[in-house]
Parts: sequence; structure tokens; C-alpha cells
Amino acid sequence: MLRLKPILLRLGKPIIAIVLCMGVSTVNSACFGWYYQPKIPEAMNKFKRKR
Repeated sequence: MLRLKPILLRLGKPIIAIVLCMGVSTVNSACFGWYYQPKIPEAMNKFKRKR
């Protein structure tokens, strides 16, 4: 675990930024077909496009 800590500290911010971008891009899209559409967390509502 001690060897992983510097790596996690260095890569933590870029990973969080990528995950946030993925979340924002998928919050406005709907699921189609037979795929499962999970519930959107309340915190992601501020990133939704207003129509």
C-alpha cells in the first residue's frame, strides 16, 4: 500500500476529471433499446441541460 500512495496521489486529480466528464456527458443522454437505465444521482442534476 505504501508504494501505491504516491501513484494514487499523482493520478487522483486526472482520474476524477475524466470521471466527471464522463458523468456530465452521459447525464443528458437516455438509454435506448433493452439496456438498463440507472437512476441519476441528485448531485448530477446541476449538469443537466435545461430545455
